[in-house]
Amino acid sequence: MALKWKSFYYDPRSLPMSCSWINSWEGTSMLIGDYGEIKSFEDLKAEIIDQDLCAGCGTCAAFCEAIEMEGDRPKLVGDCALVRGALKCGTCYEICPKRTNGDATIIEKFLSKEKTDELFGNYVGIYALRSTNAEIAEKAQDGGAVSAIIHYLLSTGMVDCGVISQRDEEWRAFPLVVTAPEDVTKGSGTRYAISPNVEALGDAIRDGMLRVAFVGTPCQVKGVRNLQTKLLEKIEKIDIVNIGLFCTENFRYDSFIEYMRPRLEEKGLKITDVTKTEITKGKFFFRSPKGDVTLKISELEPIIPNNCRNCIDFAAELADISVGSVGSPDGWSTVITR
Repeated sequence: MALKWKSFYYDPRSLPMSCSWINSWEGTSMLIGDYGEIKSFEDLKAEIIDQDLCAGCGTCAAFCEAIEMEGDRPKLVGDCALVRGALKCGTCYEICPKRTNGDATIIEKFLSKEKTDELFGNYVGIYALRSTNAEIAEKAQDGGAVSAIIHYLLSTGMVDCGVISQRDEEWRAFPLVVTAPEDVTKGSGTRYAISPNVEALGDAIRDGMLRVAFVGTPCQVKGVRNLQTKLLEKIEKIDIVNIGLFCTENFRYDSFIEYMRPRLEEKGLKITDVTKTEITKGKFFFRSPKGDVTLKISELEPIIPNNCRNCIDFAAELADISVGSVGSPDGWSTVITR
């Protein structure tokens, strides 16, 4: 069954919006929403996208037919609802995870306050885990915990789909919606290129898949939380399991490949020869049957996006479950339940 959904593009008043909320951006306080100044996509473009602060998460495009992701950047492809005479909208601006500062509200609404850690944030438990599924373990980046969790949720019918990412042979990353447990391994492994997963979450929900396991980086998880608190909170049937990935930085694909291609060619390799990438012990590894290329993390400094430079959320502190490799032995995943 497909969910009948009215887009903001056609009727911005058809979905619930918060009355008002306070944003602290660059030290200024501004009332946004029904009774305050309404910002449009042009404001988002000027303040975030054009300043290279956009994370490419796809949150702004998730439920607006006037916005589409072009690679890892949002683009206005139709008339904004405000231009069409809507009394209110500005949702794309409100929900942008690189602009908002609503962590306290999100923590209060979704997370346990039982324990807290300076590095990992609020948590219930911290574990070292690895999958017992042979196929998942073989293709896994570390312990295969993320793939195992999605596989279990789909197998038991607890969710309708999983939103993950996969790559092509050129290492471009893009979102993938999976509904069958056996398809989960298509997203195994790590690719260090931006994938607009939140846009795919919107597609899944509009297609009637209301119970979703979402996998994303910390900024993407925050985008989903913004959707949950500002746009989807009154739609009770929507249930999202947020699985966040530990993240120190991610890269825009074009910059990443342009930087890496000559370094691979020095070793007689092409990007299509690479079968695995990983960051461990302060180094970036490109694995290939023909040989490996190893860089110090500091060597990637020139291509780190600005939006990653000002991010302080390493452990996806707003997720329901956070997963990474830091703190666990090789071949195991560190899993934080929140």
